[in-house]
Amino acid sequence: MRFNARGIACAPIPHFRLRITAGGTPMSIVVKSYHEKIAILRMANGATNPISLDLIDDLFPTDDIEHQAIEKIAGLLSHPSQAFAAIKASKVERIRARYEKHREASIQVFLDCWFSETGQTLLTEASRKF
Repeated sequence: MRFNARGIACAPIPHFRLRITAGGTPMSIVVKSYHEKIAILRMANGATNPISLDLIDDLFPTDDIEHQAIEKIAGLLSHPSQAFAAIKASKVERIRARYEKHREASIQVFLDCWFSETGQTLLTEASRKF
C-alpha cells in the first residue's frame, strides 16, 4: 500500500514488465493494465481525479483503510462462489486452449535450442561449475 501526500492510502496501478530478447538484444516492455487503458480514455474525455478515472474505488483516511478493506472483501465473499468458479474455469480454459495450440511448436523450439551445438556447449560449460 502506498500513501499520497495527505496520508490517504491508494493502491498502485498494476502493470506488467515483460523482458524479452529480440534479435539478440534484451528489451523490456511495459504492458498497461485494462484499468490504466480505461483511465487514459477517460482522461481524454476530461476526467481528472482517480475516482472518476476508476483507478481506485475510493479515498480513505489511513485510520479507516483496514475497516474499509475488510468490508470490501466481505462484500466480494458474499457473492456466489459458483460465479467465481465459472469465471476462473473460463480463464483456465482459454489458457489451456492457447497452450495446446502452441505446445508442439514450443517443445520443438526448446529441443532445437537444447540439442544445438551452441546449447550443448553452454550446458557443458555450466555443468563444470557444479
